[in-house]
Amino acid sequence: YPLRRQRQMCIRDRYQRRVRGEYKLDIKLRDAHIRNGPFFLFVKPSKADPSKAEATGEGLERVTAGQTGVFVIHAKDRFGNQLKIGGNKVRVRLRSENKEKISVTLKDAENGTYIGEYVPTTTGMYKLEVKMDDQYIGPSPFHIKVVPAPADKEQTEADGDNLNYVVAGSPGEFVVQAKDTFGNNLDKGGDVISSKITSFAEEGEEPVVYSCSVHDNEDGTYRVTYDPILKSGYYKLTILLGEDPIVGSPFSLAVDPAPTSPPNCYAEGINDIAAGEGQHAVIHGMDVYDNHRTQGGDNVLVVIKGPTDVEVQFVDEENGTYTATYDPTLVGLYNISITFDGENIKGSTFEVNVRPANVNPSHCVAEGVGLKKAKVGKQGSFELQTKDRFDNNFLQGSHVVTGVLERVGDTNTKVDVVVKDNEDGTYSGRYDLTLPGQYYLSITVDDEHIKDSPFLVYVTPGKLSIDDTAVTGDGLTSTIANGLPQVHLQMKDNLKNNRHKGGNPVKAVVRKIDPTEEIEVKDNSDGTYSVVYPPHLAGNYELNLTCGDTPIPGGPWEFSAKPNSLYADHTERIIELFPNVHEALIRLLTKASDEERENFFYDATALLTGVPAKKKQPPQVELEPEPEPTPEPTPELNTEAIQTPGEHILEQNQGKTETENHQQYSASVEHTVGTQQAPSANNEVSKSDEGNSLYTEKAESRSKRNRKMTNEGGDKSSTPRKKDKERSNEALAPKSETPRSEKLKETSRRKDKERDRSARKRREDKKESDPPSRKLEKGERDGDPPSRKLEKGERDGDPPSRRGKRDDAKREDRHTGEKKRDKRKKGTPKDKR
Repeated sequence: YPLRRQRQMCIRDRYQRRVRGEYKLDIKLRDAHIRNGPFFLFVKPSKADPSKAEATGEGLERVTAGQTGVFVIHAKDRFGNQLKIGGNKVRVRLRSENKEKISVTLKDAENGTYIGEYVPTTTGMYKLEVKMDDQYIGPSPFHIKVVPAPADKEQTEADGDNLNYVVAGSPGEFVVQAKDTFGNNLDKGGDVISSKITSFAEEGEEPVVYSCSVHDNEDGTYRVTYDPILKSGYYKLTILLGEDPIVGSPFSLAVDPAPTSPPNCYAEGINDIAAGEGQHAVIHGMDVYDNHRTQGGDNVLVVIKGPTDVEVQFVDEENGTYTATYDPTLVGLYNISITFDGENIKGSTFEVNVRPANVNPSHCVAEGVGLKKAKVGKQGSFELQTKDRFDNNFLQGSHVVTGVLERVGDTNTKVDVVVKDNEDGTYSGRYDLTLPGQYYLSITVDDEHIKDSPFLVYVTPGKLSIDDTAVTGDGLTSTIANGLPQVHLQMKDNLKNNRHKGGNPVKAVVRKIDPTEEIEVKDNSDGTYSVVYPPHLAGNYELNLTCGDTPIPGGPWEFSAKPNSLYADHTERIIELFPNVHEALIRLLTKASDEERENFFYDATALLTGVPAKKKQPPQVELEPEPEPTPEPTPELNTEAIQTPGEHILEQNQGKTETENHQQYSASVEHTVGTQQAPSANNEVSKSDEGNSLYTEKAESRSKRNRKMTNEGGDKSSTPRKKDKERSNEALAPKSETPRSEKLKETSRRKDKERDRSARKRREDKKESDPPSRKLEKGERDGDPPSRKLEKGERDGDPPSRRGKRDDAKREDRHTGEKKRDKRKKGTPKDKR
């Protein structure tokens, strides 16, 4: 550098070097070195300039996962000189694409360089930022790629739908992804991958091995396929990386059945059953390869046809099976059809025979006349049908059936029933009895009573045996009173049992000396007969009894008849009722029977007092029940509803004359006596007052005539004779003015007074009146309303007669005929027209 000349004694000069290093400084004055020259200088770098700093190393571009990435930062000044000393403030930050920070170790080498190290484990792109003295160095940031490490068996994986599941008959496929130790997917192929499928074999069997095909996709993945497997079940799937199995290997491969094939489906548990036993049929869904289905949801329909409709409870078990539960209660043959989607399964339609359940005695029934009635000397019988609890008939026997007859009231009399097994579910019972009466028939099946057991059986005597007939009574002794049942005959059967029914032609003949006389024999309809001697018998007689043409043993019987005297109360009643002729009546009634006497007093009391006396009832003979079927119950007579003759007449005729009361009372008694001839406990009537007037001879004859008509079956209430009598009674009754006529008179008088009052008022108010336009009628006053011509039988003041109303209506119809026709067209009712 040429030195500038200065006036000062000191010469100054400046220079600048941009490159560090050792330099020689020559200072010459007139081409000669000055003292101590030349000089040797060392130029050091200036202060570090971040923009001039640099970073080097492989760790700035590509790093393998799991390996250490190294880089070096070089500090330089602004002239690009490498600093030889450290101490700069250097900061480093390494982040992945997901903003994940990676730890970086930075070391100051104190020679102007800084060494950085990091270990990434995840593949991908990373960004490295370097700052020096809080400023980014020149090439920052750096982009670093982390690549995967070699494939690792512990991290390599397999994935795909057919890795663990496949449908029988369908091919399978899955993918193997090679990964490094850190689980990073490899991005290139070349690894050795192999696979196979092995079945689970039972002990002693060889497993079936299915090979698999592997295809390298050269991107770190491998496509594995295998052929269809026809048999469903579980298999072992092995995948190898080299010679080592990958993670999860061997895998469990489930081969599911194919879709349901109805012809391959079947049902089990369908067999013949007993009624009410119930049956659970299990239906198995199968595929075309005869694999059992493992899932439900199929459209399964179970239909049962037979003697009756049967309800089916269907359940989808959701495991490939279906349960059909049904419980037929009626025996017979049933057809069961099972379909999948409308197609029959294997073996459909099935036939099921329903047999009876266990015998149930309470449902077994017996039939036959021998359950209700029987006859001594004649075998009783019945038929028994065994049934189950659903009333199904058994078609085979082998049951223990017994029958016992026990006489009512006599526990010592028991008769066993002979029971025969007909071997078709029915049993025949036979028994023989020697004593009539009521029996309890107990029928048991397996020691239990059948339905309605025990039965009440009425046993009647056997065939009539005249030789065993018993004849008793006072009429067989030496002295009797006539007019009463004197002889009693008890008919018996061939086993000397009393017969309970009549109808035999029994005759009784009494013979004084000559001639013979046949007398009355009363059939009591219970196997007994009563011989009634007529009242006129008196003296010694001989009695002969026959049944048909056969004489009854023990006869003839001799007896003496004497008059039948009156009772004391009868004598007193005759004297009281007939004080003037009581002696003649006593003589006549002496020859009458007791029943005739009672009838006499009954009719006499009704005629004389108007109140019939209570009729004595004949003694009731208690008989054993007949074996005939029970008749329909006869409604009982309501005695409270029977009104004593004359009571209702007395209530209705209060205030009438004695003659009117007598006539009406006579008609009432005639009807009552005529309709109450038969004595009955329900026909008793109460007494009425004895103060009524006596009947006249005419009333008495009319009463007898009406009673005769009633006994012949005529209905007195509907005879023309009664209607004529009612009309005659109405004609004889005195006519009295009705309340209506009195009311009309009062109304007429009131109107006359009002008319007079209004006329006077008009005359007072009207000073000048017009001359009359017409001639006044006789007795008519000025101002009165116009009079009209009175109808025949009408009095002045009475309302207009009906005839006048009809005339007015006719006139109105002539003037308003058109209106009337309009109303009729509108549907006016006839009564309003």
